[in-house]
Amino acid sequence: MVRIDFLVFGYRRITLAKGEISRAASILLQKGITLLIFDEETLLIKGRDVEICERLLSTIPSLKISEPLGLYGAFSRFQYKRGLISGLLCSLILVILAALPVWDVRVRGNDKIPESAVEQMLLECGFGVGSLWFNTDLSEVEAKLLSMSDGISWVNVNRRGSVAYVEIIEMQPEDTEEPKAHIEYSNIVAEYDCVIEAITVKRGRCEVKVGDTVRRGEVLISGVLPPEAGGGLCRAEGTVVGRINSTLSEDVDRYGLQTVEKRRKLTDITLNFLKFNINIFKTYGNDTEKCDIIKEIDGFSLIGKCKLPFEIEKKYSVERTEKPREYTDAELVSVASGRLEARLAVMLSDCDLLSRKTYGHFTERGYRMSSDVVYLTEVGTETEIEIIP
Repeated sequence: MVRIDFLVFGYRRITLAKGEISRAASILLQKGITLLIFDEETLLIKGRDVEICERLLSTIPSLKISEPLGLYGAFSRFQYKRGLISGLLCSLILVILAALPVWDVRVRGNDKIPESAVEQMLLECGFGVGSLWFNTDLSEVEAKLLSMSDGISWVNVNRRGSVAYVEIIEMQPEDTEEPKAHIEYSNIVAEYDCVIEAITVKRGRCEVKVGDTVRRGEVLISGVLPPEAGGGLCRAEGTVVGRINSTLSEDVDRYGLQTVEKRRKLTDITLNFLKFNINIFKTYGNDTEKCDIIKEIDGFSLIGKCKLPFEIEKKYSVERTEKPREYTDAELVSVASGRLEARLAVMLSDCDLLSRKTYGHFTERGYRMSSDVVYLTEVGTETEIEIIP
């Protein structure tokens, strides 16, 4: 079995006649040369000791010394040594250079703030894809990001390989809301015209009951306590749910103007590699008409997972114009329905819908669609009781 140091740094095989091995080994050991007895006719020595061994054993007629063996021997016999060495050096340099910049930024912990917004803020802090690790103070980047953003309460930037992992914690609503002025005495009044469906009083005097019809501004829970409750004033507290009847309508005109794209012209192509921008194509000159500038950024990834540190940015100059538009009957109904659905979705987002009746008719100008809805929602709102001294 050949030793690992012989394999790595190279060795030679010395072949002798039978009976000469003991003599040769004694001569070499007396001179302090490391050797291995491979079999009855073979010795192994290190490649660096070949000259002295050849001189010491020159009196043995059956002496035969092999070519260099092991990794060093294989390398020394390779035909294109210079090219191999150059390739290894270039590979080593590329590996070192590839570890210097940030290749990707991944944001975690964000719920309300988009990942692109966090990456843009990091770029404004001087950190992003293409930044060099060795001259970047991550603590300084974290401090700048916290001072820049009103929606982030904690941030931590970690390095794993060439990827920056940005962990954030978003501020809760109670952290960002300004403290409300303290109200000492108040009433709960109706915010809408409605029919009372449920009422829960935690503090104050109930002024209505389930089934009552109330008008907007009417007191539901009073902060003025009756004599039997000790009298005086308090801050009313409770929940009042009311049933509301409402009608929403949406009108769509048959004739009008429509903004459409007239012409799109490619004006700029830029290759963004790390933090270097290479302009590939650009047209100069001003358009005679007012145009919109549209930017498209195409990113690239390896096997759909690892984001590569370069992208193609294209800019287009888009001319728009207005032209007459006429809706057909079917289009009028479809557009009115879509707009009405959007308004109802916003209005009923925090409500319980009980019933809905939708109807429509054509008008002189186009089409009107309406919906009668009945829904439940909290109708009480707090108003302060002002005390005039």
